[in-house]
Amino acid sequence: LGYSFTGFPGLRIASHKGTYRFPRGVKWNGIRIFQRDDGAVLTEEFAKRFKSHSALIARHLRRRGWLDKCYVNLVDELATHDPLTVKKMAAVFGALKDADSQIRILCTSAPVGDLYPFVDQWVVHGDWWRWESTREAIDAALRAGERVWIYHNSLPLIDHPAIRSRLLPWVMWKE
Repeated sequence: LGYSFTGFPGLRIASHKGTYRFPRGVKWNGIRIFQRDDGAVLTEEFAKRFKSHSALIARHLRRRGWLDKCYVNLVDELATHDPLTVKKMAAVFGALKDADSQIRILCTSAPVGDLYPFVDQWVVHGDWWRWESTREAIDAALRAGERVWIYHNSLPLIDHPAIRSRLLPWVMWKE
C-alpha cells in the first residue's frame, strides 16, 4: 500500500484527559516525569530510564532498517499556546533526542518555534485551521522549513452537514 511510517513503540505518555496540558503528577511507566508540576525539570529516574529505553528501541529499529520509518508521538494535542506545556515538551523531547539524535518526533499540536529544534513532523488538527493564530503558526513553521501535515479525525461526525467531509480536501488543495 506504500505505507512508509509507523509509530515508535513503547514511548507513549498518558494523555491530557481533556486538559491539553500534562496532568498533575504525570508518569511514564509508573515513573514521575517532572520534579514539580509547575516546572519542566525532569526527574533523574525518568531521564535515565526514558533515555535508556529510547536508545534500546532506536538501536533495534536501526539494525532492522526501520528507524527512518518511525515517528515518536509522545503525547496527543498538547497546548502549545501554554508556555509551561511548551517547556515540558521541550524537556521530554530533548531527552528523547539525547537518547538518539536520529529519533524522529511527531507532534500533533500547532507549531511553536521553541520546539522546532526537536520536532521533525508537525501534524495539525483540521479544526484548528479556522483560528488565525494557528494559521499564522503554520505559515511561520513552513517559512522556517518545518514539515506540517494536517489531519481531521472529526470529519465524519453525523451531527455536522455532509459537506464538511468533502470540503477539507478542497481547502487543503487551495491552501
